Amino acid sequence: MGRALAWVAASLLCACFSDPGVLPTGTTSAETGTTTASMTTTTTGATTTTTGTSSTTDDTATTLETTTTTTTTGGDEATICGLPLNAWAIGEVEILAELNSDSAEANPVLTEDELTLLFTSTRDSEQPDLYRASRPAIGEPFEPPVKLDALGLNSALRESRALLLDGGLTVYYGSERAGGLGNIDHWVATRPSLDVPFADFVNLTEINTADGEYDAFLSDDRLRLYYNLSVGSVSTIRVAERPSLGEPFAQPELVGGLESETSFDLSPWLVADERLLFFASRRTANIDIYVAQRAAVGLPFDAPAPVAALNSDANDSEVSLSPSGCEVFFNSERNTTPGKWNLYRATIVASP
Repeated sequence: MGRALAWVAASLLCACFSDPGVLPTGTTSAETGTTTASMTTTTTGATTTTTGTSSTTDDTATTLETTTTTTTTGGDEATICGLPLNAWAIGEVEILAELNSDSAEANPVLTEDELTLLFTSTRDSEQPDLYRASRPAIGEPFEPPVKLDALGLNSALRESRALLLDGGLTVYYGSERAGGLGNIDHWVATRPSLDVPFADFVNLTEINTADGEYDAFLSDDRLRLYYNLSVGSVSTIRVAERPSLGEPFAQPELVGGLESETSFDLSPWLVADERLLFFASRRTANIDIYVAQRAAVGLPFDAPAPVAALNSDANDSEVSLSPSGCEVFFNSERNTTPGKWNLYRATIVASP
């Protein structure tokens, strides 16, 4: 979201969340000379349930009944950074000192190759502009940031979270640029090559309003767009869906399990087949980072829980994860040196 929000971490706590799933079950009984077996097997995702009964004597083997049923449910094989959803934690948190300024940094998002970080900063103006910083390898420090004027993304007004897709040829991002419906809007643009700037920006009018639409997140198939809608002092997380890439998004709806018309929820980011939602929320005195889990896309989320290892006694917000799900980026007010809002990074690790 193109606004500052906060943070701090002194001693880090682990954040682990359970995912009971459905376990295979089976029963077998045996008698002398006769074996009777019955088994029901259930796996989630593309779920196959097999029920069979057989009778075997010393001389013959006869299958009396076999029934196979296939259904689709939420896939328990979903992972975050290759870890089961009940076996992850937050590792060490570090400040990205090489990227921060004496102004406000926000909206950190990694590109698909995980080597370039896009973010907004007010270091050169009162309005947040988009910057990028590259690194030679994952885990290495970032090089000095560069303003994204050459890409045609920065305007005279505010910019917000940017998603650079298709190797840098497509962008979805938030901007208050001229021609919108008011406040920050969602825009999309493409370009034929990396050698030219983006042009012909398209306003997603089926989603945008005169209020502020911030922090877009696209599903892997790009058929669902999650974001937060800010109306006055209220901010809610919404999702809009479309049947195919060539069609407009349908009317946005509140994300199930987070429904509230008086809340302050923002910066949605989903991983693990959209079953795990990270977001920021002012559910207490400060803005903190939360996580919520659900069984499958389309179902409501369970009650959110704060991610204690990322939160501080200041404001913490603007959370995103790397495409691999192994790195977490966010901004925080926990340490106002060098600036009021600074960028931080943490890793996803196996829970102890």
